[in-house]
Amino acid sequence: MPVRTTYGVGDPCWIDRISARPDAAEAFYAAVFGWTYAEEGGYRTARLAGDLVAGFGSAPGPLEAWTVYLAAKDLDATAARVVELGGRLVLGPLDAGPNGRLLLATDPAGTLVGCWQGARADGVVLADEPGAACGYELRVPDPSAVAGFYRGLGADPGAGGGPGGSLRIVEDRSAPPHWLVYFGVDSLLGAVGAALAAGARVAGPAAGDSVLLRDANGARFGLTAAASRPDRPDTYAGPPANIRIPAKN
Repeated sequence: MPVRTTYGVGDPCWIDRISARPDAAEAFYAAVFGWTYAEEGGYRTARLAGDLVAGFGSAPGPLEAWTVYLAAKDLDATAARVVELGGRLVLGPLDAGPNGRLLLATDPAGTLVGCWQGARADGVVLADEPGAACGYELRVPDPSAVAGFYRGLGADPGAGGGPGGSLRIVEDRSAPPHWLVYFGVDSLLGAVGAALAAGARVAGPAAGDSVLLRDANGARFGLTAAASRPDRPDTYAGPPANIRIPAKN
């Protein structure tokens, strides 16, 4: 189901990469996935073969990371629920032009998370195929401290939420709390080769058909093998490469 326009309440439905150096971030993901970009009122949308996949923006900040947005149907009620569950509102709720409404908040661990109420398509149009997001992990020191928060927003942080799933909460004491977005690729070695050539660093050992990297600005993300669709020959297939994934830097 790679083309999605509707999501259940609490499902990850959008991702964006807000960076102190957005031009460098955009160039990196264009080199790895072949994304193209368009300006939309000071915000940049990324597309793959014409379909929306992510957003990019500019803001100073100490942590370079992807932000995940959860689907909402009543954003004002969601904002109140965020506070009730121990989160803190950072921005909004506010209108995002004709496309919908959004808010940004921090969960009880301090991770930045967004909520999105779409006026038309609810979120990412292209997902679960090469070159697009296909899994979401929230990495925090104590998963039990935030699980109730996300369940209260309608999410289902089950064990199957990493690559190929919806949302998983993982214990990680090696870094500040952050989201890890997995992107599908046809050729894992080829995509890793393209990422390293574009300035990525390995962030952890390869595990099965997945590998963790840091992009050229330092944000963590994952690559995982994904089956391509025969009816979409224009999707990213990974550059030809035959490399050995190096040890963590």
